[in-house]
Order: sequence, then C-alpha cells, then structure tokens
Amino acid sequence: MSTEYLYRPTISLVEPFGNCIARHRIVKRTAKRVVYLRVGELIDYSGEPLHPNLVPNGKTRFVDRQILEDHGYARPANSGLRLFLSFDRCLAASRRREATRGSLGGGLAPDLAALKAARLWEALQRRPNT
Repeated sequence: MSTEYLYRPTISLVEPFGNCIARHRIVKRTAKRVVYLRVGELIDYSGEPLHPNLVPNGKTRFVDRQILEDHGYARPANSGLRLFLSFDRCLAASRRREATRGSLGGGLAPDLAALKAARLWEALQRRPNT
C-alpha cells in the first residue's frame, strides 16, 4: 500500500527555499471525508524533501471527499487553503501564483512603512481644516 498525499502551494520562511510545496499525508478516507495530517512536509518543485527532519505532530484536519474528487482540489473548513489531489496540479497553481505575484510572495502585501504612510495621509485628508 503506497502513501497518499494532498498538496498545497506555500512559501517557506526559511531563507534558501522560498516558494515550495507542502505535502500532507492522508491518514484515512471515509465515504464523506479525506483526513490528513495538518503539518505538511515541505518539498521542492521536483518533489524532493526540503526539511527531512520535520516530524508531523499528529493533529489532523479533513476535506470533503466528493469535492476533492470532482474538482481535483478542496478547501478545509474555515481555511483559505487549497489542497490538491495531484502534485502536478499543485505545481501548476504554484507557478501561476509566482507569475502573478513574483517570487517569495512579492505583492502579497505592501511593506509596513507604506501602509502607515497611506493611513496617515488618509487621516490627514479627512481632518477638517481649522
């Protein structure tokens, strides 16, 4: 019996790795749910582990099995994550995200100084002239 995984695009906060994929081991399949380990193993785009010593903590989550099998991906409850059934589809989604946002999540959010400056400018604009 081979080990099955769910995959999701992610960004490693460890400097040399950058954009990568997390794979979550499937621990059980029921008629309605696919249960997987919450902590995923980071792998590169060729499928090789980046952190071989990472040990999952045993906590699990689940996704709807019917949605996963129909669409090829599913979102866990109360989460914006997309978990893909196939490595290839996850890799394609990750590369699409890189093309639109840049490497290492560039464009995800402006820097803190820019946010503070914009907020201060808006506050000054709303202030009545005295």
